[in-house]
Amino acid sequence: MGNFIQALEWYNILISVVPTDPAILSKLGDIFSRENDKSQAFQYYTESYRYYPSNMDVIAWLGAYYIECEVYEQAVQFFERATIIQPNEVKWQLMIASCYRRSGNYQQAFETYKRIHEKFPENIECLRFLVRICTDLGMKDVHDYASKLARAEKNKENQLGLNTTASLGSSELGSMPKSDIYGQDKLRPKDYFYDGPKIDPTPSWSKGGLSLKKGETELDFHEDVSLLLPD
Repeated sequence: MGNFIQALEWYNILISVVPTDPAILSKLGDIFSRENDKSQAFQYYTESYRYYPSNMDVIAWLGAYYIECEVYEQAVQFFERATIIQPNEVKWQLMIASCYRRSGNYQQAFETYKRIHEKFPENIECLRFLVRICTDLGMKDVHDYASKLARAEKNKENQLGLNTTASLGSSELGSMPKSDIYGQDKLRPKDYFYDGPKIDPTPSWSKGGLSLKKGETELDFHEDVSLLLPD
């Protein structure tokens, strides 16, 4: 706590001298974020972004903040900005699709995942989302995406096998069954079909965003928004 107060005092002195310095504003946002004061962190990160809208840590924090607040339209704007700055970084585009899905706009999410797949055809996470959405919405495309997912997983499996062979030596692997090397037997397209809760194509809405009907649980898409936040 002592270090926090001392750091805050010094940065407040600096910000009084250069009140529009985006680096100092971002650092103050980081300090308050670490203290779990998201309101103050949001204020300083927003000011930092206003003066320098290209800091990826700030963009990621603000996007994640709006997701936590379920203000998905605002979150999309920040991830779109991130995509402009880093067009070859797939995670920003995946987060845009995630925002559409979280808000209940599954058709827009599907179209976004399709565009991501066209640009990153081997991205396994994107293919998994496509298979899941197609399965839940009863779309015939599910078979095609499931096959593509199986091939992508197989390619990754083969690459892991090559890396394992290089590190362990081919002689050590000669007597090992395939399932022992990769931790699983050969997967088939049907193995990727989602067998969990179904998406309601016409979800109910509340003021805060998508609301789940009685008895439903939020779908777990294995996303951790906190991974986007600055270290």
